[in-house]
Amino acid sequence: AGRRTVLLNTGEGTVVQKGRRPDPPTPLLRPPAVIDHRAIYQRLPLEFRFAGVPGAVGYRMILAADEAFKNVVAEQVVRPDAPARIAHVDDGIYHMQVQSISASGLEGLPSAAVPVRVRVNPVPPFMSEPASGREYRTATLGFDWLKVPDAAGYELQIATDRDFKSVAHHREDITETPYEVSDLPFSSYFFRIRSIAPDGYRGAWSDGAPFTLTPPPPAPPTEPAEMGKNSITIRWADQGPAMTYHFQMAEDADFTRMLLDERLASTEITVARPKSAGTYYIRVSGIDADGFEGRFSPVQTFDLKDPKAMWALALTIGTILIILIP
Repeated sequence: AGRRTVLLNTGEGTVVQKGRRPDPPTPLLRPPAVIDHRAIYQRLPLEFRFAGVPGAVGYRMILAADEAFKNVVAEQVVRPDAPARIAHVDDGIYHMQVQSISASGLEGLPSAAVPVRVRVNPVPPFMSEPASGREYRTATLGFDWLKVPDAAGYELQIATDRDFKSVAHHREDITETPYEVSDLPFSSYFFRIRSIAPDGYRGAWSDGAPFTLTPPPPAPPTEPAEMGKNSITIRWADQGPAMTYHFQMAEDADFTRMLLDERLASTEITVARPKSAGTYYIRVSGIDADGFEGRFSPVQTFDLKDPKAMWALALTIGTILIILIP
């Protein structure tokens, strides 16, 4: 450096370039403080932000697996307004050190080692139901997600706000999916879930997914069936414009032996009178313009007598009368 010497005191530094005299002694910049340092980091990438240091044009961040910083796992130089990000690192305890960098390139005093505890696993499960932003017209809603291999269970929360301060449903001992919830009033909600490790450690929450529960169309009340000689007419209350209806008639109360299963735009249906005697079961539901189908109406029944049996009974009664009349 031009055979020049510069005397440096503790806490000072200089920049030496080939063929030029050394810069005058400069006080080393202090290290920046870590902003919002966490007791444990549960998500990747790791992100660190640093408080501003006057005169600093950047910061050097070093992450090591040991406090002596011999086993460095990551090193970055970032601008003062930019975070340092580490895309991948295994679960464990690390140590971080930061230095300020001046405009001349002189690096300042290193910070004390900052412990960084990382435990990303078990990761939050991928959610499949309910779909984010979807509207559901049901009183019972199923929640489903993909299983996490190293999770022993899951914790679920449903809230009316995005920050989950007003929790409407909370369950932390779920081991099987899908999980059904039937005690939620019709409203808008956010849903999140996290994995629980075998040792009881709870991983990071998933992002909150919004969904809405809307009342389904009410069941249209039906009127008593009008019995004709060759046909039967069933009517029900009009549920309003753009509504259609789902009509079913069966031979059993469980509607497994179905006779009719039709979608209708009108509020009545006329069917051929069944030829067989017995009890018949009918029900109807409403379907709104968006295709949401409500609950079926309470089941109604009508009975048909065997016409042959009735005619035989009439003949028997007539015969008895003939015998008794002289």
